[in-house]
Amino acid sequence: MARSGDVDGDYVAAQLGRRSMSRLEASLVYAFGGFRRGLSVKHDFDDVYAAPLLPEAGRVPAFYSFLRNTVAQPLWHPYVPAVTREQALRTAAEWGHGNAHIGVAPSPAPDDVVVVVVASGPDSRLADRLNAALSFADHVIVVGLGLHMAEWLAITALSTSASLSARLFPAGANAREAVLSLLPRSGRVVAIDPRVMPDLEQMRALVEAIRPGRTVVPVEQAPDDTVHSAGGAVIGQVRVPLFRGLPIEDVRRIGESFEAPHSVGLTFSAAAPFDPRMPVLVDPQISVRLDPAAPGWPDQGIDTRTAGEDSDAARSIYLRAGFEAIEWNSSAPSLRWISPRVRWAVKVASLAGPVGDVWGDTHFGEALADALRRRGHDAVVDRREAALRETSRFDDVHVIVRGPTRLHPPSHGVRVLWIISHPHEITQEELDEFDLVFAASERWANEASRRFDREIFPLLECTDATRFRPRGLPRSNEIVFVGKSRDVPRRVVIAPVEAGVPVRVYGPDWSAYIPPAHVVAPFVPLSRLPEMYETAGVVLNDQWAEMKEAGFPAMRPFDVVAAGGRVLSEYVDGLENALGPGVVTYRLEAELVALLKEGDLDRLFPSDALLRENAERVRREHSFDARAAVLEEAVLRRGPGVDREPER
Repeated sequence: MARSGDVDGDYVAAQLGRRSMSRLEASLVYAFGGFRRGLSVKHDFDDVYAAPLLPEAGRVPAFYSFLRNTVAQPLWHPYVPAVTREQALRTAAEWGHGNAHIGVAPSPAPDDVVVVVVASGPDSRLADRLNAALSFADHVIVVGLGLHMAEWLAITALSTSASLSARLFPAGANAREAVLSLLPRSGRVVAIDPRVMPDLEQMRALVEAIRPGRTVVPVEQAPDDTVHSAGGAVIGQVRVPLFRGLPIEDVRRIGESFEAPHSVGLTFSAAAPFDPRMPVLVDPQISVRLDPAAPGWPDQGIDTRTAGEDSDAARSIYLRAGFEAIEWNSSAPSLRWISPRVRWAVKVASLAGPVGDVWGDTHFGEALADALRRRGHDAVVDRREAALRETSRFDDVHVIVRGPTRLHPPSHGVRVLWIISHPHEITQEELDEFDLVFAASERWANEASRRFDREIFPLLECTDATRFRPRGLPRSNEIVFVGKSRDVPRRVVIAPVEAGVPVRVYGPDWSAYIPPAHVVAPFVPLSRLPEMYETAGVVLNDQWAEMKEAGFPAMRPFDVVAAGGRVLSEYVDGLENALGPGVVTYRLEAELVALLKEGDLDRLFPSDALLRENAERVRREHSFDARAAVLEEAVLRRGPGVDREPER
């Protein structure tokens, strides 16, 4: 590192409260422990941001790993503007004192939004969190707890062009007391826990939730999307998070905001001046996720009221959600599900967190759960990481929606497998874990029943009829495809584009396959799809090779036809029978191109009036409500009652 000539001895010295150091001395201090204490070797190299991008940077100094490897990514956070070396030296000296300040504490107007960002290093997403706050708030206050030099410099850089102030506290400082010491005397305050990366919608919801005389807290979701806390209660002098380990639907079942004895995390909304004795109000409709990549952090509620025994209040809250708290063991409640409703758990292969929010499996699971609720049941949705959550003992029926990943069901209750994709991966061992098995292909279900010597029922994919319906919107001539490239050359798009057909693509990762002019947007919100499908001249659809071979129609054609749209799809068994005149199929690539190049799409399909009539039939026969009815009947037919696991 010293021989590279890139280590700034004065910069390292400033962080240590010294005047100067040689390159070799600075390199030695940084390499032998300094990098773990937050030292940086130069102002234009961000150790915290660079470390996750470099090989073994958690084991060896990040700057050493940088010198030893060729790295394509920028190693200074792209959101942080450049700072001069002179500014960096002043900041380094302040950081070295361990109690530095940036900016002046704000005196906000009563209606100003003040966002307090609690930052605890190392946090490679700190600049993202600050930019999210700055784009929404009138003032941002950073409470820095043991930040690395690179993070403190990022805050300094952002403060030069924004209404941002910050104070650095020692790593061991009490976060709750640090936040309370910096809260303004006026304004509308939102505080953000260091483990939370809220988007603008969540920030807006937190601001809109502010109520005079109340501290409003959101539901915190753990990295597996189960509840981390929905307020807290002190039991036996220990602060216990409420609803921990349960699906978020269990909190939302309460419906309205409810008062909890205490808070748990540091995310809250309040009108200044803040009084820590204000009642804590949990809003079930606001949730924030704890970032699994965030630094480890103990739960520290913002209230400082005298701790009492809150078991009665906690029992009352659980009762409103359908649970009876029988007793408290090691400060955790022993619960019993006492609702007369059958409790269904729909388990999908989607990943937890924002990545999984856009998966089709997620929308599938949520739509099925909604349909079950409309039939009078209770239903929760588990993503991949929570498929075997400990609280599944409360669930009566487990529906595994079999997608790209095999999920194991709990050992109790009625276990249902609904195979909607990847049928070639199904084994006898997997089927033996379930009481009932359904498959989204009539042909495959019949063949598999003989092959595995057990009954497998056909149950096609379907549409969310509450979302997809004709609205009478005018139709265009646009040829539309919605979906990602899957990192494979999807010929349903590529072949027409190569033939000069103006296909409009909505989806990511297409740059390697088609000219960028054809990609309209990398993402389409679910709320926009019904209008897009109805107004398109035609929507293109293809099939996974294994799905086509096994006769599994994809879900998208059901949605398009239910919205009154028109589909040109690769042929697959059962699709035309299910969707009628709303779908036209092709078998050969040349046939697809010929149909599109003729230009007269109206010739391929019947009148809009007939398409709307067909859409209503599809919405009636192939909705999630229709599928939920089939599942319900099969579960009830299996035998009287359900087999819950014994209480613990």
